[in-house]
Amino acid sequence: MSSDSYTLWIDGELERLQGEFAQAPDKVSKAVHRAMRKLSNYAERQVLRAISRAHPITQKQLKKLRRLKVKLYTPSYGPSGNVVVNAYTLGIFVGTNEIAAHYYGKPQRMAKGVKTGRLFWQGAFIVPRLTGDGAQVFQRKKEWRHRYVRSRRQGRMMWMGLPIKLEKNSFHDDAARALKDIEPSLEQRYITLVKQELHYAFHIES
Repeated sequence: MSSDSYTLWIDGELERLQGEFAQAPDKVSKAVHRAMRKLSNYAERQVLRAISRAHPITQKQLKKLRRLKVKLYTPSYGPSGNVVVNAYTLGIFVGTNEIAAHYYGKPQRMAKGVKTGRLFWQGAFIVPRLTGDGAQVFQRKKEWRHRYVRSRRQGRMMWMGLPIKLEKNSFHDDAARALKDIEPSLEQRYITLVKQELHYAFHIES
């Protein structure tokens, strides 16, 4: 996962629902757990779809980059009996560090730059990878000079650096906007699933 992230928490009206069915806490707990597990799968599909609509990257690449993590937190207690997690909570974490150009599609050399997927990089050029298959997209730095730094390999101070930079695209704003847009639908789906599972537990199972 990237170090920067946008986080969306879904909790909702479980307290009220659990209060209505307080006479059978075990049934309620199992019903809520089933609903949350279904919501986890639903949320992952919806978030991938929403981000790929908002940002020019495919769902397949998002999965490959491991930018999305959906985690279900269940009620739990620490060694001393203290509450660690006091309710079922679904956490959706999206790593939002910049994405390198070559992840948007196979680099194609154009007259005035490079195209990857739906993005065009003005003045960029293609550099084959030193290891593995494929290529990356680089751009010449407008303002550049050597830096006097310590070499990791030789351990001594040297003038180092290259007048090029790897082309990357900002991802954070599009991801945050996409999650904000689908937040109401995730909350509504959450409530619907809980009600369905409670109905099943109290009217079908019994």
